[in-house]
Amino acid sequence: EVADRIDARLLSLGSGLHRTNETVAHPAHTQTVPDALARADVDDLMTRLQHGQAALCCGHWQQQPAAALRSSISSALGVTSRQLGDVHLSSESVKLTATVSDDSMWGSVVALFLEPTSTQAKLVQGQSTTAITLKPGEAVVVPEGAELLLDEPRSVAWLHMRRAGKSARSLFEYYFVAGVRA
Repeated sequence: EVADRIDARLLSLGSGLHRTNETVAHPAHTQTVPDALARADVDDLMTRLQHGQAALCCGHWQQQPAAALRSSISSALGVTSRQLGDVHLSSESVKLTATVSDDSMWGSVVALFLEPTSTQAKLVQGQSTTAITLKPGEAVVVPEGAELLLDEPRSVAWLHMRRAGKSARSLFEYYFVAGVRA
């Protein structure tokens, strides 16, 4: 049932993409999560990135900014937190790719930009390109097989979503493995 909801949501993301030179705040076919994270948590992630932290473990024992981001994404997209991956931090990103691989459990990528200014980007899926503007604190879903090209290098917090039909993280992974990694 959950896999069907995810599959339906992801399929709706790819429908209707079109080539355009116009920048719009929220194209109907681009799924965003407004106010995905409070500014204090965004600043916390930026500080962690500046101190060299590349990922925040996201099982049961997750750190506050990762927990808040995953909770917001989970609620907005209607998935469980066990269907979301660890939060990764990257500086100087200009491209995010949600690769397609039949043997991977991961599919779409959710990205949150950490700078306090709007981000100009292009969502490229197949031959279709859509220009979008993301406000500070707004996350965007990069559908499986798509790329998000940024106008300039940005600091990003991103996480994977489990592919439709793939099981959520096991309780062992969610509690035990996360406890060891934390």
